Amino acid sequence: MNIPEYARRLIVKHDSDWHSTREDTRWSSVFTVRDESPVVKMANGGFLDVTRWMDKVPPFASQRSVWHFHPLEFPEILRSAEFPKTPVNGELTPIEFIHFYNGDKIDDTDYEEAAKELGCEVAAIKAVAKTENGPYGSYFKFEDNDDYVPAILFERHHFHKYTNGKYDQFEDISNPVAGGYGATSIQYAKLIKAYALDKKAALKSASWGKFQILASNYATSGYSSPEDFVFALSKSEKNQLKAFVSFIKADRVLLRSIRTKDWLSFAQRYNGPRQKGYDLKMERNYNASL
Repeated sequence: MNIPEYARRLIVKHDSDWHSTREDTRWSSVFTVRDESPVVKMANGGFLDVTRWMDKVPPFASQRSVWHFHPLEFPEILRSAEFPKTPVNGELTPIEFIHFYNGDKIDDTDYEEAAKELGCEVAAIKAVAKTENGPYGSYFKFEDNDDYVPAILFERHHFHKYTNGKYDQFEDISNPVAGGYGATSIQYAKLIKAYALDKKAALKSASWGKFQILASNYATSGYSSPEDFVFALSKSEKNQLKAFVSFIKADRVLLRSIRTKDWLSFAQRYNGPRQKGYDLKMERNYNASL
């Protein structure tokens, strides 16, 4: 927790309507507009002088300035502390729709049980995981003071589909053409932007976690809603593996392909018919894990 930053936000003194004058720099543009517009001047004239009261508060015996703690900031700080934070457009931002990562990682026993349930090799499951999450792993962490958040890829063509092109003016997040993914560091910025427009469609338009399963597949992954899917997968790697097993079992093509190690059929079903080399990557990753 960044204590100095929270404290700074709580303390109101300078450049506020409680402790300011028309000479304060940050208010100069406001007064310029007010004084130049007769209508605005009539509506707002004297507002700041009436609301300013801090300079009337008796000083301490030491003659030091009186500071005021803003009560309305307390609920906001408590609320934001409830959610994991990640950088979004350069600002550490609480993400309200995910759970804190509990640190549970997939171990050998988990892989063995999953392989037994699917009737495939452990190496086959690991090959898919390695191909899907690449060098980033199951979670993103960008800074020292941010939290672990599930690895995602936002797919603008899915958001276009789920919102019927309603937000296509925002081409970076809604577009009939797939692509334009951008760097790992901007995926949550895209998701948050889309989430502000349509919550459910935004969540469904991102692929999540170690196996990069789209939240639109929430039902076959064992969940009742995209929200439940995202919340569970953000909590642990183990939940991500459980979702993967459920998702594969629900699809006969995927189940048969992972059992027979038919990587082309698997990739075309898992990543789409236009998949570009995922089958070859899976084959290489499978051979490397033997």
